[in-house]
Amino acid sequence: MNGPTPSLADKVRHARLEAGLTQAQLAGGEVDPVTIHRIESGRVKPTRRVLSHIAKRVGKPIRHFIEDGGPDEAEIDCALLRGRIRRAAGDLDAAQRMFEAAEQLAIAATDASRTALARLEAAAARLQRGWTASHETDLAAAQAEAARFGHLQAIAYSEYAHAIALHAHGDRGRARKGLFAALAGVGELSPGLRAQCLAELIAIAVEQGEESAELEAQMNSAAASLDPRHAAEMWEAQAIEAESSGNLSGAVDAGQRALMIRETLAMKKHEAAARYHIGQAARNHGRTDEALAELGRAQALAGEAGDPLTEAQSLVAMAEVYTAAGRITEACGVLEQARGAFSRVEQAAAAGPAAPGLRGPAAQAVTPDGLAGARDGGVRSPVPALRVLHAEYPAAD
Repeated sequence: MNGPTPSLADKVRHARLEAGLTQAQLAGGEVDPVTIHRIESGRVKPTRRVLSHIAKRVGKPIRHFIEDGGPDEAEIDCALLRGRIRRAAGDLDAAQRMFEAAEQLAIAATDASRTALARLEAAAARLQRGWTASHETDLAAAQAEAARFGHLQAIAYSEYAHAIALHAHGDRGRARKGLFAALAGVGELSPGLRAQCLAELIAIAVEQGEESAELEAQMNSAAASLDPRHAAEMWEAQAIEAESSGNLSGAVDAGQRALMIRETLAMKKHEAAARYHIGQAARNHGRTDEALAELGRAQALAGEAGDPLTEAQSLVAMAEVYTAAGRITEACGVLEQARGAFSRVEQAAAAGPAAPGLRGPAAQAVTPDGLAGARDGGVRSPVPALRVLHAEYPAAD
């Protein structure tokens, strides 16, 4: 291999010392420490992969080491990802700035594909913030450029952003066409974007007094595939596959993602149980509004965490609070939701004692009067409570 310039060797050594790492720590199990020593002594020239690893370990962009190399692909991708994260959080102003920064990085790297992608993302964010004829023209040009490089997913999102802007501008007809174009482009690859498009189509249908049942069914299907429990299972499976193929770095990454989701779900489950008990305490002290608010939060959290028992408990308790306050119509509506929760409890019970919905701090039975109780430290079958619910609150004809 050709020897590197002394400046590169110095830069690697200085960056390592600045980060407080030994040569072995900089190697990080991915590179032979002997290779790091040879790079710092100027005896070998690192490959692009090794230099990218070094840059990541010391927290610097790769162009810190290669003055004429331009931004690294990973740096551009990170800028794009940050923009997408801010966009998902609803901060379109920050998202646009980050996409524009990614575009400048891609231009500096003479990366035509990423330049087109970043330009499209920036144009879509600009238009989504507010429709103007010039923004629409810019988006059309960016879409045509991105299509040359096959950025179909980004084009589909840009169609959605365009439709959102048109809807806000009052042009429902063109907005509807754009949403169907986005759906056609995204296919089944992105259930999140698919659900967003369908939700916007439903809003337009409702505004125009049209039937939306079919759209609602499609949206529910797309939303169901976004269940975080499914995402956790997907990452767990990916971790197993990566480990079996010897890709330990990939296995750790996927496993960490799965763990984060699982810990979030566990936290929601525990919080749901706590909110349920806080709501019951407020109810016992006659604080109706507080009780309903806490029980409503408990029900929502339990639904997210996949804990149908706490969800059912919360709904039954809410119905009783509404009934005591003379708000019978609202009580009936909540009890209809409780039927579905009880059905899920029955399904979990039928699946056996290991069913996820029957474990944890909220694993208490719902008694016929709607109060939670525990017996022998375990879980009583929810089936009798369900039968009482059907008997006392028969379904409306």
